[in-house]
Amino acid sequence: MTDQTNNIVVEFIPADHWWQPAKWKLKESYTSHNGEVRVPAGFITDGASIPWIFRRMFSPTGRYFGAAIIHDYILAKDWDWKNANHQFEVEMTALGIPGWRKSSILASVKLYRAWLRITGRD
Repeated sequence: MTDQTNNIVVEFIPADHWWQPAKWKLKESYTSHNGEVRVPAGFITDGASIPWIFRRMFSPTGRYFGAAIIHDYILAKDWDWKNANHQFEVEMTALGIPGWRKSSILASVKLYRAWLRITGRD
């Protein structure tokens, strides 16, 4: 699968169960538009972490797929949520994500982080 907008080349990895997210393995590296983050080929992401109930309305590989890859990579590399969220926002801006959608996605990410803290999974 190739994302023509962002030139993201990935291999699809199906989920084992219907409630789990599918994953994608980068076949080629992906560099953020500002050049600050380079995600190497071979990195595996679940794209935008969309709860299964909303996956029919919101795709994990929408126009924000590159931003989600950047966010996942930073978290996997050093678990720095502040930097990951900042780069996520910067990349969504570069990808032309409308302000209202960017704000709702960022709010969702922050709610997810709060849920992780409350449940002790962070």
